[in-house]
Amino acid sequence: MRPSSISSGIYADSALTPDGWLRDMSIYFDTDGSIKSVRPGYADPDLPVAAGPVIPGMVNIHSHAFQRGMVGRTQVFSDPDDDFWSWRKAMYDFVIRLNPDTYRVQAEALYREMVEHGYTSVCEFHYIHNEVSGKPYSDPAAMSIALIEAAESAGIRLCLLPVLYTYGGFDQRELTGGQLRFGKSVPQFLTMMDRLNSHLAGNSTVTLGYAPHSLRAVSKDGMEDLIAHRNDAGRGSPIHIHVAEQLPEVKECLQTYGARPVEYLLSSAEVDSTWCLIHATHIEDFEIKRVSASGAVVGLCPTTESDLGDGVFPLRKFVCAGGKYGLGSDSNVSVSPGEEIRCLESMQRSSMRLRNVDGAISDLGVATIRYQNAVSGGLSVSGHSGTFMTAGSPADLVVLNASAELLAGKTADEMLNAHLLSGSNRSIDSVYTAGRKIT
Repeated sequence: MRPSSISSGIYADSALTPDGWLRDMSIYFDTDGSIKSVRPGYADPDLPVAAGPVIPGMVNIHSHAFQRGMVGRTQVFSDPDDDFWSWRKAMYDFVIRLNPDTYRVQAEALYREMVEHGYTSVCEFHYIHNEVSGKPYSDPAAMSIALIEAAESAGIRLCLLPVLYTYGGFDQRELTGGQLRFGKSVPQFLTMMDRLNSHLAGNSTVTLGYAPHSLRAVSKDGMEDLIAHRNDAGRGSPIHIHVAEQLPEVKECLQTYGARPVEYLLSSAEVDSTWCLIHATHIEDFEIKRVSASGAVVGLCPTTESDLGDGVFPLRKFVCAGGKYGLGSDSNVSVSPGEEIRCLESMQRSSMRLRNVDGAISDLGVATIRYQNAVSGGLSVSGHSGTFMTAGSPADLVVLNASAELLAGKTADEMLNAHLLSGSNRSIDSVYTAGRKIT
């Protein structure tokens, strides 16, 4: 379904805000796709009435769109110790299938599915830049532009994160095989970023960020050049990086730099609230304190981390230290915010043998708290402020269906917890992105 024209707004009997649930909320949209104003305690008779509680749309903090095509293809094991690294080889074999046209079709279908499940924005960590041979396309940004067109057609906001991927490991070995499609020298990468900056001028629903793939794929000098270019182009642009996802990565980083990945990153770069550290699964207590103090957001991808056997992030320690996090679908084995929250809670409760993972007491359900935190964290590292449901924040909303069998007869908070922890997109009535009704 193509996006409609911008609506004037919507009235919600209950709306989720950073301060919790507010009643009788009139929400007004601006022509630029943001929220113009909100009026709690006022039922504007001229606004359409929401079918149930209104919540902010979820930001998908980390996605590899092409990996959706791998779903179902990587579950037959040929090794008794099959793990992330054997999965990665299958991924390299898969990337030869894609060109700009097929990439756009696959990404658009995925993005539509995301919207249907309540994602209104996606941070696309994009690293298929070249032809199969490793030769750049005649337009080096062709694959990036395919993603932009896919997102615009699907009606989802996009934070495009082109990836700098220069080496095949900490030893700076050359890229081979499927990796050839990812490779860019630093000058090639920065030229592509300039091309994309020009292409996106005036685009209000697509933002551009930077993504050094990982410490093993980008040298110290390459990282410094990328950051300098980001600072010249606009310091507010987000930077996302894979870090400390796998124990072998931690070991190799210690051997190369004499420090753990998160430790080294924080010491070698000016990491702040515009940075998103993807996974950070294998993080120590002293690193937790430093990440929290920096204001950086950790991008957790529970369904993928569970599927790949990565490990369990120390969420309780991180939250208690004041850390910020967001949620992403990563390999897209799932495209549901609820399934990410469900998986996160299950992993944490099982590993801790507790139900109250954070150890906090609140009037809000745990899924509501996870949702608030993930939306705020995602917004802050996708080119927006970290606020929602307030003047100036994106007019990206999800309307629940209070009449759905799973939700009927419950309070707004109970409805949201039921939807996220036990429901599906059948509990969603409609989705708005940039003030336009998409579904």
